[in-house]
Amino acid sequence: MPESWLKGLLLFDRIWIPTGYDPIPFDKSEVGFYDYQLDSEVMVRALAQRQNDLRMMGRDREDIDWPNVDAQKTMNELAMQGLRRSIRYVAELYSNKGYNVTPVYEIPDQFEAEFAPGVQIAYEASFREISNVCPEHLTVKQVFDFRRDAEAVKQYRSFHLWLRDGLKAESVVHATDIISNKLECYEWAIKKHGLKTITGALSSVIDSKAIIAIASSAGMTALLSGPVWAALTGGLLAGARSLVWIAERQIDLEDTKRGQNSEVALFYAMKRSFPT
Repeated sequence: MPESWLKGLLLFDRIWIPTGYDPIPFDKSEVGFYDYQLDSEVMVRALAQRQNDLRMMGRDREDIDWPNVDAQKTMNELAMQGLRRSIRYVAELYSNKGYNVTPVYEIPDQFEAEFAPGVQIAYEASFREISNVCPEHLTVKQVFDFRRDAEAVKQYRSFHLWLRDGLKAESVVHATDIISNKLECYEWAIKKHGLKTITGALSSVIDSKAIIAIASSAGMTALLSGPVWAALTGGLLAGARSLVWIAERQIDLEDTKRGQNSEVALFYAMKRSFPT
């Protein structure tokens, strides 16, 4: 079972588990879902897409100079490419039906590979040098104990909405208080359950339409002139422990119906030389 699934279960009530990953060490009906569990049309279209992915994988294999590559590594890479395409495709299908589905990527390179540069605007909000739960040290018992703690779940997950809530601030002090409080509560939830962490970064890519709606303005102008940006650039949050920044990026993103959080994706990077 991919270690990132356990970390995903800290962030979300449900995660998408593709077929072929049995046995899973938890009740799939409680914490995961298959295509058919929410919508039969999604199942049919996802299976058709998977068949197409397999055909593409076959064509890719024909183009490889096998005597000069690591065969096992190459096959694994091709399989992961197909799986990631399936995940994004299923996420888009569910988003079109109003379900809030957010893909989570273990490294930024995976996100970059799937969201090619395009013409649609999104914003990347990132915390650097923060405590990040290390999936390799998570156990199923830890995850389920955590999920049963409603307050810890609330505080841990609320941190990922720091930019959205910060944009609602009426002053620099208000923005600083909102974001600092979210970070403190996030770290409290991790420490309460003894989750092992590694210093790293956590980034959210957010639909520009959501930013505009929250800030009641247009694009980056709302950020550059608002209290949350002043809190960041004024050094009130960007201390030695946590570096934060917001950047505009152009991505190839279909105009799909997003859930209430309007997150396009989450991804994280860890510095494994700094365990905490």
